[in-house]
Amino acid sequence: MVTKLTWLWTKLNLTTYKMKKYFLFLILFIFTLGASAGDGQKQQKVDSLLVKVRESHQQADFVQQLEKSLQALDIATTANYDTGIAKTHFFAADALVNIGLFKESFKHLKSIESTKYYRENILMQTEIHWVRGRAYLKLELFQQAIREFRLQLASTKNLENEMHQKRTNLNIYANLSATFNQLKQLDSVEKYCLLQLESLRDFDEKNEKYIYIGAYDILGDLYSKKRDFAKSEY
Repeated sequence: MVTKLTWLWTKLNLTTYKMKKYFLFLILFIFTLGASAGDGQKQQKVDSLLVKVRESHQQADFVQQLEKSLQALDIATTANYDTGIAKTHFFAADALVNIGLFKESFKHLKSIESTKYYRENILMQTEIHWVRGRAYLKLELFQQAIREFRLQLASTKNLENEMHQKRTNLNIYANLSATFNQLKQLDSVEKYCLLQLESLRDFDEKNEKYIYIGAYDILGDLYSKKRDFAKSEY
């Protein structure tokens, strides 16, 4: 009788233990499911804000771009949303360069480099060189700017989209010609202006008229400085 009671008591304890374990697992599952759903909603909010950030960028409203980027960054960080963290840091850095707060911009660019998205995305790597190069150019740190633009040029070779590669190179040539123009290194200005015009052949002239005008304006000024007035007129 005692043996049977002991057996029943042991079985009851085991059943209670299993039930507790089951309920604990159920609670953890529900909690994880709820957390995942919450993170998913936060990621959607970040993506929605990034659409507004891009609109502000296109409208050259850099203060609004910065505000929305920082708002999205807070949410992305809370949700541990790696892609969102990288992109919001990038747009914040870009806005800060345009506003003139270069030190803060460099901090955001540094933060991007710790994300998985940056390590796996060639385009993001090239664009970080672009933003950093522009910052150095505005700071008149011309050698650092040239270094960043050349690093960007080297990294574009790994871009899979050919037209994206050509578009990026077009912008790099423009930045390099502008930088060498500041240094009064006329041969280098001519080199990158001509590369820019050569690259423009792959694009519709009507859609790129301002780039054409800018390139020819720099070339005209260049040839005037070289006293090559025949070329300066074209």
